Amino acid sequence: SSDLAGNDSRKRKGSPCDTLGQSNEKRRREQENKYLEELAELLSANIGDIDSLSVKPDKCKILKKTVDQIQQMKRLEQEKARVAADDDVQKSDISSSSQGTDRKS
Repeated sequence: SSDLAGNDSRKRKGSPCDTLGQSNEKRRREQENKYLEELAELLSANIGDIDSLSVKPDKCKILKKTVDQIQQMKRLEQEKARVAADDDVQKSDISSSSQGTDRKS
């Protein structure tokens, strides 16, 4: 049975399927790296500490900064929505109170 295992490993090494799989994996890694570089460029264009990205950051740092940026954008959007909702409530309070005074006149 050890001979069979040895034959299998030799077959896999020379297999055209493996070569195709390796080239697909290489292409996938290259594309992944390209997108990570794009993210790093976007981050450096959008954050104040550009100097911290002057040295090529590792993938984990790029992803962490991306998550931080997205979370910050979501918080800002939520805050804007809250302020807009508060403004709408205040406007409706003002209009309903002014309608009440109009009826008395």
